[in-house]
This record gives sequence, structure tokens and C-alpha cells, in this order.
Amino acid sequence: MSRKREEARAAELQRAFDTGLNGTAEDFCKANEAARNKLGGDYGYHHVGDQEQRKLQKGALQAFQEGRPGNLQAMLAKPSDFTIYDYYGSSETVDCEKILSGLINGNDRQVAIITLALLKVPEPEKQEYLNQRLYNSVRENYYGEELVSTLLQAGANANGDFGGFTGAILARAIENSRPQAVVDLLYKAGASFEEALFYMKAKKWDDKEIKALKAYQQKITGKPVTVEVEPEILLEMRQMIADLTEEVRGKKSPSQPAAARAKKTAVPAI
Repeated sequence: MSRKREEARAAELQRAFDTGLNGTAEDFCKANEAARNKLGGDYGYHHVGDQEQRKLQKGALQAFQEGRPGNLQAMLAKPSDFTIYDYYGSSETVDCEKILSGLINGNDRQVAIITLALLKVPEPEKQEYLNQRLYNSVRENYYGEELVSTLLQAGANANGDFGGFTGAILARAIENSRPQAVVDLLYKAGASFEEALFYMKAKKWDDKEIKALKAYQQKITGKPVTVEVEPEILLEMRQMIADLTEEVRGKKSPSQPAAARAKKTAVPAI
């Protein structure tokens, strides 16, 4: 690359950083979209805007720390819009958990900071959004007990529903051998070992994880897991209850009413 091209490139990257740092949220989002769709290379179809996207995000993070939260709020509200594509099209999603962990680290106003950072997440979606952040923070994006605790205080539900299962978050924490303090936090926030066990069995996890769950529960509660119903039976029972509820509300008229199906379902002792 010639010196002139290097200087032009450096100027482009500086403009991207400045937009993230001082631009309006609208300008920031437009610049990200342009960089994300920027094609070039030998054949004109390779992604070449990834460096601009990184500079935009770096500027937005610094702006938040300096008291101008708008651009980072816009990015955290719609992280998928800020996915970075490299030269060959491989994608890198925004690590919201890493960003939030960095913001609260060493700060005594942690809940207020997360609330501010997520201010632009639409209210109807906020609970699901917080639950997803909590799920990720005990799974692949683990940044410590502090983030888990703060997300719970900010309103994340330890029993958040994932695919019809309310025990997924606790199950994932146990699967990934998170510290007992983290599992204890989830339990005290309402997470159920029984629901986590149900999730593991329904997903046909190995005995290793199930044994680990029982060990965690024994240490934390002093009680063994007592519910051992096969997941297929519980799933059928739950679906039956859901169908009955819909029929009572007049939303469903199946050929075989749920009440009739209930008589055919053998419910084991629990």
C-alpha cells in the first residue's frame, strides 16, 4: 500500500472513531451500516469495512464513559445490526456481556449503569433481553459473578423461559462448572434445581451434568433432588394443561378435547 493510500486509510478510520465518539446516534448507525456493507478487494465482493466498525464501536464505548451514552445504547439495543464481517465474510457478533462487564467493573453504581446502557431496548423486549444476557453470562460469555449478580438485580429472571424450559439458565451454569457462588446466586433469585434437572433430562444430557447438579443442590440446600419424573411425561402433562387453558378461553377447539386426553394420561406419583 502506497503512503498516500495509507494516509487516506488512516483518515477513514479516524473519522469512524470520531463518529462513534461524537456523532449522533443516527450518524453512528448510518456509518455502521455503510461500513458493514462496504465491499472491495481483488474481485470487489470481499468485506472491507470491519476496521471501521471496530473504530465506531470503540468510539461509542469511550463516549459512554465520558457521559454520552446514545451511541452505545443504540448498539446494545440492536446488537445484530452491528455484527462485524471480516474480509472473507466470517461474522463476529457484539459481545454484549463483555461490554456490560467492562462498564460495571469497579463501579459502585452497577445496576444504574446497566439500566442506562440498556435504555434504548424497547420495553416489551427488555425482560427477554435481560434473560438472554443472563443466559449468555453463565454459558459462553462468562465474565464473573459480578455480572451475573448485577443482571439479576437489574431484573433478569433466573427462571427465564428458553424454548419452553425455565431451568435452562441454572442448567447451563452447572454444565459449565460455574463457581458455587454463581449457582447460589441463581438459586436465591428463584432458579429451581428440579426445573434444571427436567431440562437436562429432556435434552438427554450425560449423567456427568446430572450428577454435578445433584452435588450443587446438596451443597447449597442440604437436600437431594426429589423429582425424578421422566421428561416426556411432564412435557405431555404441561402441554395438556396449556391446551385446557386455551379451550377454557375459547381459543382452541381440538377434535379430541384436552379433558378427554387427560383421562388417558397416566400420571405417576411424584
